[in-house]
Amino acid sequence: MMNTNTSIYPTMHLPATRPQTGFDLRSLQILIADSPNPTFVIDAQDHKILCANEAAFSGCGTEAVTGWELSTFIESVSDPKFGELVYFNNQWLRIQHTPFEYAGEQLVKVVLLQDDQLPTSDMLNAVSDLNAVLLHRFRSPITGIQGFVSLLKDPANIGRSSVYLEKVDLGLTQLVEMLEELDLLQALEREDEVLYASEPVAIGRSAEQVANSKVSETGKPVIVQRPRQEPLVYTNEAKLQHALKILLDNAVDFNRGEKPVRVEVEKNRIRVINYGRAIPEEIADKVFHPFITTRANSLGIGLTLAHIVLRHVGASVFLKQNDAENGVIFEIMLPPQ
Repeated sequence: MMNTNTSIYPTMHLPATRPQTGFDLRSLQILIADSPNPTFVIDAQDHKILCANEAAFSGCGTEAVTGWELSTFIESVSDPKFGELVYFNNQWLRIQHTPFEYAGEQLVKVVLLQDDQLPTSDMLNAVSDLNAVLLHRFRSPITGIQGFVSLLKDPANIGRSSVYLEKVDLGLTQLVEMLEELDLLQALEREDEVLYASEPVAIGRSAEQVANSKVSETGKPVIVQRPRQEPLVYTNEAKLQHALKILLDNAVDFNRGEKPVRVEVEKNRIRVINYGRAIPEEIADKVFHPFITTRANSLGIGLTLAHIVLRHVGASVFLKQNDAENGVIFEIMLPPQ
């Protein structure tokens, strides 16, 4: 199994014998060189790597990949509803297999792709630039307006005006909260390194703490299902709880009907389930993209924040099910241990 506490393999050396092929590997290397995604060409029979591109070398932490089985560098899981995912370079990715024949040999081109639900790095960079403008334009006038509202709420100003001022204050509070979200998104995008923890986290207990806090805040029930044997995962607990809180906030806001929000904890996985309306089809494939929302008082960056926070601890989040009757399920996939 991969060591997820490091992104390099300092003790790795080339196998004693390289695979014997009847063709020029340089041609295959040229074939995949321009791919922006980690790409490998492997032997169809023994799954040994024949060549890889720069993105693959970078994710593996070494260029000495030829002759090793692909499973040396990736951890694979299969989900009956969601398909195959692989853990590579501190994140969960889709995997695409394309068999082909070359010089009489049966080969497979393997490409690792970010799930379509998640925003690309280019998109997040563009949003980061937009954030800088928004923060500069809005913070100063809103701070001034809040100061005037505080003065007008003086006890000398009684009567009906206080009712209107409360509404103005509420609206300003919502604007400030949205600006704080933008500020956090800006700060997170400047964090490039994956954070690691030296101590294991009891993820069931940690999830229950977040759920209990949400129940105390809203008075709405949240059911937490934990396994008898507590799963322990090496991760950054504060970051994990931050992301889980975002998912729970979202779930409680949208939950409808008699069934309460559920949090299900399994080994390396945390599911958050609500029984509200299904996410509209036109935005379901972009729910983690910034500024995608159906609520008038939301910026639509909460799920984007959850995605980025989890990326910083080597985890990923996916929309696993979008079904009003059986539940809308968001699932956190933690690093394999």
